[in-house]
Amino acid sequence: MHQPAVARPIPMSRLLHDMEAALDRMGSWDLYVDIARAFADSLPETEASIAAALEKAAWSDARRLVHSLKSNCAAMGAEELRGQVYMLERACANADASAANSLFLVLRDELRALRQELLAL
Repeated sequence: MHQPAVARPIPMSRLLHDMEAALDRMGSWDLYVDIARAFADSLPETEASIAAALEKAAWSDARRLVHSLKSNCAAMGAEELRGQVYMLERACANADASAANSLFLVLRDELRALRQELLAL
């Protein structure tokens, strides 16, 4: 017998993540939502930690934090953001304060929008 599809929220007009790609990685809607919300809940602390590391020019700490963020963006299907995070990771690796701070300001706003998108699941 055919099982009805699980009801999913209607996507926002500009999705920052590929819900279907992330769902394929996770295997189930419930797991996907749990992981997406946990990631969203962690974003304010991640943002604050990266900002503090950049402020102190603690490049290895900043790079480690940004690298983890990049992996999480990829897992959520946020490929455009993953690319932006990669550029920030490179700036941290090169201790390029000007580029890192500029990239972080743009990225921060995108991450906040992604957080709202994920919390709406």
